[in-house]
Amino acid sequence: MPAATRPALGILAGGGALPIEIADAVARSGRPLHIVGIEGEADPAIARHPHTWVNLGGIGAMTRALRAHGCRELVIAGSARRPNLMKLRPDLGFLTSLPDLVRCLWGGDDSVLRRVVRFFEGKGLKVLGIEDVAPHLLAPPGLLGSHAPGEAQSTGIARAFAMIRALGPFDVGQAVVAAGDRIVAIEGAGGTDAMLDGIATHVKGGVLAKGPKPGQEMRVDVPTIGPDTVLKCARLGLAGIAVRQGGTIVLAREEVRRRADREGLFVIGVDVPEAAIAASPAAAVIETRPRDLTILGHKCPSAEDWKDIALGRRLLAALKAEGAGYSAVIARRYVLAVEGEEPSAEVVRRAAKLRPWGGRLARRRAGVVVVRDQPYGPWGLDGYAPSGPVLEDRLFHLAREAGMAGIACTEGPLPFGLAADAARRADAAGIFLVAPRTAP
Repeated sequence: MPAATRPALGILAGGGALPIEIADAVARSGRPLHIVGIEGEADPAIARHPHTWVNLGGIGAMTRALRAHGCRELVIAGSARRPNLMKLRPDLGFLTSLPDLVRCLWGGDDSVLRRVVRFFEGKGLKVLGIEDVAPHLLAPPGLLGSHAPGEAQSTGIARAFAMIRALGPFDVGQAVVAAGDRIVAIEGAGGTDAMLDGIATHVKGGVLAKGPKPGQEMRVDVPTIGPDTVLKCARLGLAGIAVRQGGTIVLAREEVRRRADREGLFVIGVDVPEAAIAASPAAAVIETRPRDLTILGHKCPSAEDWKDIALGRRLLAALKAEGAGYSAVIARRYVLAVEGEEPSAEVVRRAAKLRPWGGRLARRRAGVVVVRDQPYGPWGLDGYAPSGPVLEDRLFHLAREAGMAGIACTEGPLPFGLAADAARRADAAGIFLVAPRTAP
């Protein structure tokens, strides 16, 4: 069917350049379109196309605008920040859809996105992916620019994509920074930019690898790089960027090419074999307290906390198998942050901004810092004096300030004296502490 005779394509636009690039491509094809822009998120440049602005709470307004302009197919594109609930203006469509919307917000990124797709399809709209409407935005195979990876970078690329595959079942880690055989950083719920911004030192010769997780919902959340990604990588001393060909969006491709050449970085689309889709570990999390773990101190984990501990334990086992990371932060079976080479304290700092909405609204503690088999110095336990000051950069203080419910060590029992001091610190912070049974 000629594009001009097809029904109008609806575009639900969040932040960033992607909705504009899609709209421009659709307009060039001759197909009619209508953009529904989220107030405070979508770029004002959507105004060059037919559009309607809506508040994020205007679910009814969104669907009415799409239907009024003959849209039967929808693309959801762009970033979205946590909404300011004081500025949310729910309409009748929002209120009548509230049970479905609440279910959409539960779980990890991919499970949330699948529910978002089902929600709009339940409204009679067919949700399309980028490959359906703007396939030229996806990374082609081979080099994009004049620089190529060397042997060390090829090792890093393979290492990073192996890490992405290993973490796929945990719904985390679209991007990984590797230097040779080292895993330097792993993307958490904060996204790639937050991961790169959190790397404190230069990673000379390292690589950023980015691609979809196994089984990822590609109609809504396609991994993306752009010119700013190149600049961030250059500032860190990285040698280049590798993305999965056909599975990653490259925004402003010519500008990416120019900046990469100017900064001396390679950008390459690589063929990454599809990994088998494993069952989500969150679905199989044990609910009872493991017999090999004991509670230190007076605070006890809730049933939900034990589920988070179990999921974190499985995640750390996967990290250990890959020779990476000693800690992670889990909240309601949602992985907020994963350690690469940074201290556990930095993982908690990143996660502090990403706690689930419900916990913040109810002002209750939610989330567990899970650590494995490492020296206890980073916890602030070495040299602990009960009458001395609590060091602000230590794990107990940070977990308390981040609103976490507690800390769980999954390997390596604490020596008896250290365990007693740790229990006192957990009690002072008002959080629980779980560890393997104390060594004599």
